[in-house]
Amino acid sequence: MHSPDSTPFRAATHTPPVTCAVEDGVAMLTIHNPPVNAISGAVRRALWLALEDLQTDARVSCVVIAAGGETFSGGGDLRELGQPPDPQGVSLGDLAARVENFSKPVAIALQGRAIGGGVLLAMACHARIGAHDTQLALHEAEVDFGQRQLGVV
Repeated sequence: MHSPDSTPFRAATHTPPVTCAVEDGVAMLTIHNPPVNAISGAVRRALWLALEDLQTDARVSCVVIAAGGETFSGGGDLRELGQPPDPQGVSLGDLAARVENFSKPVAIALQGRAIGGGVLLAMACHARIGAHDTQLALHEAEVDFGQRQLGVV
């Protein structure tokens, strides 16, 4: 969904991991991180920056987070495991807290699978809407991730 008010929130790549379109008071944040919309550091930072801008945008009365493609999110980006933390990065826990405490309603539109970090992001939103094919999964307990790694502490 692109409109004249559509703005990409870019990370270090040329492809924006999150776009924002504002129409009729609704800000639509759409995650674009193929193939499975991993909640990578770039996606977390782009969502953080978008929410920062939308907080004071008088045109916006609510926010909807969605994702392009058939899968809402395959979870965290496994390529980032074991990597040193980005000093300017945003943790999933910090992003979830920002969403949960946002001054405007934040809804999430889910389709396909939402796994791990995608589920945690959904849990932080004020409302969740799922398509008929939505499946939620938290496999972190099966691989012994602690709460700190999940970003819920």
